[in-house]
Amino acid sequence: MERRSLSPDGIRSLFVALQQDGFRIVGPAPVTGSVTFAEVGDFDELAIGLGLEVGPGRARVVESPAMFGAIGGPESLKRWQHAPQRVIWAGERGTNGFTGSAVVEESSGPVAFFGVRACDLAGARVLAKAIRRNLDERDLTIALRCTSFAPTCFCTSMGTGPDVPEGGADLVLTEVAGKTRMFVATAASPRGEALLAKAETKPASAADVDKADALVREVAAAMPRAFDPAEARSALAAPASGWDEVASRCMACGNCTAVCPTCFCVTVLDRTDPTATTAERIMRWDSCFTPGFSEMHGGPVRSSTAARYRQWVSHKVSWWWEQFGTSGCVGCGRCIVWCPVGIDIREEVSAAIERSTAHV
Repeated sequence: MERRSLSPDGIRSLFVALQQDGFRIVGPAPVTGSVTFAEVGDFDELAIGLGLEVGPGRARVVESPAMFGAIGGPESLKRWQHAPQRVIWAGERGTNGFTGSAVVEESSGPVAFFGVRACDLAGARVLAKAIRRNLDERDLTIALRCTSFAPTCFCTSMGTGPDVPEGGADLVLTEVAGKTRMFVATAASPRGEALLAKAETKPASAADVDKADALVREVAAAMPRAFDPAEARSALAAPASGWDEVASRCMACGNCTAVCPTCFCVTVLDRTDPTATTAERIMRWDSCFTPGFSEMHGGPVRSSTAARYRQWVSHKVSWWWEQFGTSGCVGCGRCIVWCPVGIDIREEVSAAIERSTAHV
């Protein structure tokens, strides 16, 4: 499929074409002191020329030489695939008694996800296996290949990036930042091809294509290896001690599970009005770090922070394989950035591997 070149104005024309086709647009935007996915109504609401300087337990917005340079914001695509809170049942007391029924979510129209990184595309695929719910088939995904990476990224270790796999999106962009900003675009589906035909483009030169591909390869080569997923799966498969040290630092706040693109745990709450005329059952996100999450027969199964941290990290990189045939970690690094005390999952998994080999 022919690869096309777009200027910044061409990217703007792509945005306009999406709006004209009736899409709500979700893309990287400046939100409450960060850059993250949010719904935007205008092209200029996107985080143009902004990046994120991130590390364990810290993030700040900085200027970026790239048009879309932010990596590591707190939102993935999860909330559009697995709503943070939704009503699943509603009932009402009437003259003939109390009646209720399941509530079916109503779609608010197709969404175009703009500027999605490879790790987040992988996150959506992994999450779909767990909750048996993909993004709406009417949605459209415009991916952005990574030509830089944050110090918290480890997608290469997990096999999820920085390149976008074939069939992973409808349209794939690669930003080539230089004296002038330029994008190389590849339509990866018929819908992506139709969208690209509506934008202001020109044929990409062989030099531009080679440079775009080289930038992605350079990221893959430069990103440090975090740990071996196979070793991690084996090391964390069996019960083990050694989690007290990380537990002494962990606040059990659940930030890591909230920002993770694949964590899917929920709880169910019942709510009535003061007159008991109406009632509804609500499903909302929960976390395995919540003390009451594992409560059974009057007490929690995992009463200590050490037990809860081990449960989270072991499920994420080991037990997930038995359930869903893949790792639950995509290497996006959000749990590192948004942990208030800067706990680094790469270090904790590596330590667990060392403990397991020491006992052999």
